Amino acid sequence: MKNLRYILFVFCFCPLAASAQTEEKLCEEMTMFKEYCFRVRNAVEKHDADELIDCIVKWQPSEFDENGKETQREMFIYKNVLIEKTPFSDLQAVDTADEIPTEKHLKFLPQYVDELLVNDLETINLTSAHHLRSSINLDRMTYDALAFVQNFLGLETDSKQIEYTVKALKSGGKTTYKTSGKGRVEMFAVSENPGTLNFYVKSPKLVLEDSAPNGKAQAELVWRMSSDGEFEFTIENKSEKPQSFIVAKFQNK
Repeated sequence: MKNLRYILFVFCFCPLAASAQTEEKLCEEMTMFKEYCFRVRNAVEKHDADELIDCIVKWQPSEFDENGKETQREMFIYKNVLIEKTPFSDLQAVDTADEIPTEKHLKFLPQYVDELLVNDLETINLTSAHHLRSSINLDRMTYDALAFVQNFLGLETDSKQIEYTVKALKSGGKTTYKTSGKGRVEMFAVSENPGTLNFYVKSPKLVLEDSAPNGKAQAELVWRMSSDGEFEFTIENKSEKPQSFIVAKFQNK
C-alpha cells in the first residue's frame, strides 16, 4: 500500500519527464534552419566550398551607411523558405563556467560562411558587419527573388522570428541558460563537426531531453506551455575535444 501511495505521489506532484520522441515536430522554418546548420557543419569539415556556396546562395547581408545605420536588412532564403533570425533577446546565464571563446570554432551563420569562403575556408573571426561578397561568384538574380518575397508576397517581417545563440564548450563541459516561452516552443541544437552534444530543458512543470550515451550531432525538442514562463536549457559537450554549437528557439504564441 505504501508503494502505491508513493507511485501516486510521484505521478501527481513530480515534474513531467519525457524524451524528445514525441509527435510534435519543428515548423518548416526551424526544420530548414536546422538542416542548413547541419549542412554547413559537414561542408566545413570536408572543406567543400561548392556545398557552402549552395547553402548561402539566397542570402542577402545587412548593409550599413557610414554612420553605422542599417540601410538593408539581412534576408535569408533556404530551399525557398524565408528564415528570419535574430540573437536571443532574453538569454540569462545560469552556469557557463565551462564555456570557452568561439574564436576558431564553427559559427554556422550565413555571414560566417560568407567570410569563410572569402578567406579560402580558413577559420576566421566575425569582426565586421560588412562582407566581401564581390570575390564570390554568386548569382545576383537570387537577390531579386529575395526582394520579391519581401515586397510582394505579404510576409510579415517578424511573423516567425527565430532566436539563436552560438557558443563553445570545453571537452565534457556543460552550459546552462534561462529563457522564456509561451505556447508552442520549438528548439534545436547542432554541434560542430565531429562533435556531439546532449540537449536538456527543465522548468518547474517539465523536464525534457534529447540525448544519447555518446551524444548527438543534432537534437531538437518541441513542447507546449500553458502560460508565460521561464525555463532552463542545458547543452552538454559529449566530445573529447572543445566544440561550438548553435541553439535556436521559436515560439508560436
